Amino acid sequence: MLRWGAAVDHGPQAPSIAIARMVATCGVGVNSAMASAINVLGDVHGGAGEQALSFYGDIAVALDGEATLQDAVSLWLDRFFAEEKGYVPGFGHRFHPVDPRAPRLLELTRDFAARGVVKGRFAEIAEASRLTSRGAKAKEYRSTSTAPRPSSMANSAFRRR
Repeated sequence: MLRWGAAVDHGPQAPSIAIARMVATCGVGVNSAMASAINVLGDVHGGAGEQALSFYGDIAVALDGEATLQDAVSLWLDRFFAEEKGYVPGFGHRFHPVDPRAPRLLELTRDFAARGVVKGRFAEIAEASRLTSRGAKAKEYRSTSTAPRPSSMANSAFRRR
């Protein structure tokens, strides 16, 4: 069941899924398969969430310094593009042109914000980043679930280190 859930979400081509499946064929338990999959997460595979959370955190610091949301987002996007990173963390995915999970995650975060459960600040930062980055690079950045997931975690009191 665990394999099917992961495969439905990411497909068999994701490195962590492929590794977990290989390890499972060796006859080890699910804990070993999951540990192997987790051990391959890093900057290239699975790292966008952490990178997006850091990016959003930098924008939040600028907002605390009295910058407007638009100015703070533009500043950090300009820095990313000046460093020729070529992407905005949490936006775009090589396998998912449109990620159906992203709108729902943002909708849930906005709902919780409206009810006072979370502030919703990082969801606003994620949305402003998506809209601003589209104009900045003349490329439509579609939010993957990676963009709202860190914003949801940050809104839920998870903080970057």
